[in-house]
Amino acid sequence: MSGTIILDDQGDLALLVGLSDPSNPSSGYSQRILVSTNILRLASPVWKSMFRASGRYIESDLHSVSLPDDSPTALLIVLRIAHMRYKEVPDELSFNELVELAVVCDKYDTVHVVRPFLPRWAGPWMRVAPGREEWIFIAWTFGFEDVFVEGVKAMVRDVVADEKGNCLYGGQAVEGHFPPGVLDAILAAREEAIKSLINAVTKTLETMHEKNHCHHSRLTCTSAKPSLTDKEMHLHVKEAPKCNALMIGSLVQGLNPFKVYLDDPSKVKISVAEFCYKLKEIQIMAYATEITEFVPNSHTHRLCPGQVDLPGSLDKAMEMAPSGVMECDLNHIQEQAKK
Repeated sequence: MSGTIILDDQGDLALLVGLSDPSNPSSGYSQRILVSTNILRLASPVWKSMFRASGRYIESDLHSVSLPDDSPTALLIVLRIAHMRYKEVPDELSFNELVELAVVCDKYDTVHVVRPFLPRWAGPWMRVAPGREEWIFIAWTFGFEDVFVEGVKAMVRDVVADEKGNCLYGGQAVEGHFPPGVLDAILAAREEAIKSLINAVTKTLETMHEKNHCHHSRLTCTSAKPSLTDKEMHLHVKEAPKCNALMIGSLVQGLNPFKVYLDDPSKVKISVAEFCYKLKEIQIMAYATEITEFVPNSHTHRLCPGQVDLPGSLDKAMEMAPSGVMECDLNHIQEQAKK
């Protein structure tokens, strides 16, 4: 237990903040802070409902109140700003301190109190990354919409689900403070993105069965290039069904390692980004022209796999997949940004 920090010489309320030993609820408070309830009531609608103007706690007649769940460091920052003790406000905050500050500001609705200091604390490096997933909560609390949206999208793209359905990011379990329902929304969007990728592959296969994708399947007497002789054109048209069949076969063969996922998308435990990358690695083989002496390179089947464009279909599926960002969160962030 530290000595009393006096924020107001005429203070009428003592806040007993945190625990000396967080693992032991009976260990006693960590920090005693003397404050003015009038200032607290002006700073926070939550505190206004908690404290009487007389300096007493609404739920008792005591002139002190225990806040064992709050971070002394984070709460003290808010209290110092509220009591206009700006010289005592730190110039920098660590990531963990910023998370704790967001927790306090969310709990007591004091974002407006710390708003002028946020640029110096948050800085331009706000980006969700493994070990820094709680930027999502910070952004949600303080109204940083771009950081929130990009962070959620990044997690949808890069998180991994373990056998129990838990969320892993960068090989580590995702833990800490998050807005209500966000992790569930991220996992749901991840599952939908995987389904979209699988649908893109199966749709590509279906269209290859329905329509010949060989580059030469469209050659006719009127559409053939002038440089093609009748013999060359006949050869290409004859080879087109063989080429399409080979492309279909090579795609089916390439999908063999993914068959279990095609049947049950929930079994995909790798990230959406990695799953997409592995699908793009499937090699679609084209037909090798039987007679090459008189067939220039520009008239071979080397362009045929491009007619399938599986990578393009997968990219489009990724673009159209759910972002994981919920409308209710965007509304909340926009309201927070006004404070």
